[in-house]
Amino acid sequence: MAPSLREQRALIALSAGALLAETGLRILEPWPLKIVFDAVLAVRPKASTWTWLHAFSPDTILIGAAMAVLVITGLRAWVAYLATIGGALVGNRVVSWLRDELYTHLHRLPLAFHTKARAGDLTVRLVGDIGVMKDVAVTALLPLITNLLILAGTAIVMFWFNWELAIVALALLPLVALAIRRLGRRIHVTAREQRRHEGDLAARAAESIVAARVVRALSLEQEFGRTFARGNIGSFAEGVRGKRLEAQLERTADVLVAVATAAVLWIGARLVQAHQLTPGDLLVFLAYLKTGFRPVSDFAKYSGRLAKAAAAAARVLDVFDEVPDGDVRTGARDAPPLAGAVRFDHVSYAYEPGRLALSDVTLDIPVGAHVFVLGPSGSGKTTLIGLLMRLFQPATGAIAIDGHDLREVTARTLRRQFSVVLQDTLLFAGTIHENIVCGVEGVGDADVIAAAKCADAHE
Repeated sequence: MAPSLREQRALIALSAGALLAETGLRILEPWPLKIVFDAVLAVRPKASTWTWLHAFSPDTILIGAAMAVLVITGLRAWVAYLATIGGALVGNRVVSWLRDELYTHLHRLPLAFHTKARAGDLTVRLVGDIGVMKDVAVTALLPLITNLLILAGTAIVMFWFNWELAIVALALLPLVALAIRRLGRRIHVTAREQRRHEGDLAARAAESIVAARVVRALSLEQEFGRTFARGNIGSFAEGVRGKRLEAQLERTADVLVAVATAAVLWIGARLVQAHQLTPGDLLVFLAYLKTGFRPVSDFAKYSGRLAKAAAAAARVLDVFDEVPDGDVRTGARDAPPLAGAVRFDHVSYAYEPGRLALSDVTLDIPVGAHVFVLGPSGSGKTTLIGLLMRLFQPATGAIAIDGHDLREVTARTLRRQFSVVLQDTLLFAGTIHENIVCGVEGVGDADVIAAAKCADAHE
């Protein structure tokens, strides 16, 4: 994703600046309340507290504090809006770029990969898994980054304010981190299982829908329905298990945060009674505690979504790990216009190790010859055509057309010189005109009409 991120550098910088500004403004938010409590409401204000405010009347201080609340909150809302919009744009652009890359990568993978892979599962990875990543990147990741910055900022200010209370407040954070680590790992495993179940469901649904005629002709509706229901129950069970773990983590975090807050309240109140803290100090500290611990609660809240995003990302990366079907030799040249003299020289091929589909095949087919290949299903007829079009690479031997070794020419320029008639009719989504001109450049309407007439598709 580095190329896409580099293109978003300005937007990332703007979002980061807005996040830092929001953090600073959140740290300032409690201070007007402290001023009111210590300089206006306190029965005996400390002489050293807010001495520069003594020249103002209580009403003036109240008005100033109220205006400060409005200004700080307004500025914070504005920079938070900038950070949210900037982060959403970056997240959407990067993940959309990733989806384009995955789609392109899928079409560059060898046909052997697609023979084993399930189309429904690949569709879920392309649309569903990347959709989960996009949703989390936009709605969960940015708030977590913001809150982590706030946690760091408030922790620093709390230590500056009163290091004893800060130690009390943060003492339970290791326990929270331990709970997040222990339960978070289980949530991640559960989320990955659920995504796998959903991929299997999509694959089963796609297979039965594509073969709807066969399913109905053989009265297999109930059998396919039972198979789908079993997979659906598995996905449901994993979803419930994940939600239960998320709820357990959220409640654990809430209890630990409440314990820390209660301890700070009790110790802080005793310090106020001993005149070592002002009521405003305690109020500000409790406000920082609430603000600073928000990321802890939010992380527990978003843990399930983050785990699903991590599981989805792992499934996407599994596809990217597959090696694309590039040109066999570096520096492969474009294929020249070919006449069609075909030679197979001791060619062997196996779809799976140890199980040869073709073994030591040698063929010489002159230009203009009409060749019929007969044989039972699985004898290698389709494999011959696949090898000739470079859809597969031979395990041994070489294939040449007009004396040009197919490994030395680019697959794209080679395949553009083939005409293919499929056993089953295949139409892409779109009009008949769009299907006829698909992949062909510089075709006029007259050519399209002529082709349609040849195929009995012209009205």
